[in-house]
Amino acid sequence: NWDRFFHLNIRKKTNLLIVTTEDKLREVLRHFRNSKEVRWEIVGVMLLDETEPPEEGEYGIPFVSAREETYLEFATQHVVDEVFIHVNEIQKRESYLKNMILELEKMGVVVSLSLDLFNLDSYGTKQIYRLEQYHVVAFSSRLFDYRMVIVKRLMDIAGALVGLAITLVIGVFLAPFLLLESKGPLIFCQKRVGVNGRIFKFYKFRSMYADAEERKKELMAQNEVNGLMFKMEHDPRITKVGAFIRKTSIDELPQFWNVLKGDMSLVGTRPPT
Repeated sequence: NWDRFFHLNIRKKTNLLIVTTEDKLREVLRHFRNSKEVRWEIVGVMLLDETEPPEEGEYGIPFVSAREETYLEFATQHVVDEVFIHVNEIQKRESYLKNMILELEKMGVVVSLSLDLFNLDSYGTKQIYRLEQYHVVAFSSRLFDYRMVIVKRLMDIAGALVGLAITLVIGVFLAPFLLLESKGPLIFCQKRVGVNGRIFKFYKFRSMYADAEERKKELMAQNEVNGLMFKMEHDPRITKVGAFIRKTSIDELPQFWNVLKGDMSLVGTRPPT
């Protein structure tokens, strides 16, 4: 049938030598034998917790001694495309494994060292890269290329500079109307939460009367949303000019200063209180 044809003719066949411990062997064999991507031909197994290799027995696979001269001789006398190493406590076997990897690498054999040390059922992104002098595996919901982060930051700076120029022009015309209607500062400042919990000062053109926070306590019974947010349809604390700049989103323009400082980005989620 088609599945058998695909299995025999399309899927790549790779000769594999497995290096593991006895307690991991059954699990590792099951995964490779059930692979739907590669036809793994397991040509040998090395058990690092055995001084002498056991008999083939129930596995039907040749066992190779963990002695250096033995596994190197096996790799030269058999066709080995790849070596898979899956062991706990890598640090305790650091010198041994380092030598094995270097010797097999010289022979042109691909060596894959399992980094799934904690058996994490992670749905995020995993990426191996160099962090200063260390090679690390990073776990995250999403990982970004540092070069792309720099490009994005440069775009934020350029956009913020243009935005601040517009803000300055609009602010000059807006200030007399806003300040004549209600005394107080032109810019409203509030603490917001940024990336990974960073607290920063968030700027907007003031759209409420200066005593809005004090009057909020009197209006809490009319709050239309649950939780820490406060919202009511006809909020008496909002000035007439404030209603206009809110409707047109002009009140948000000073946030270009937050973008320039790096507190926010041109594209991103709205920072919560």
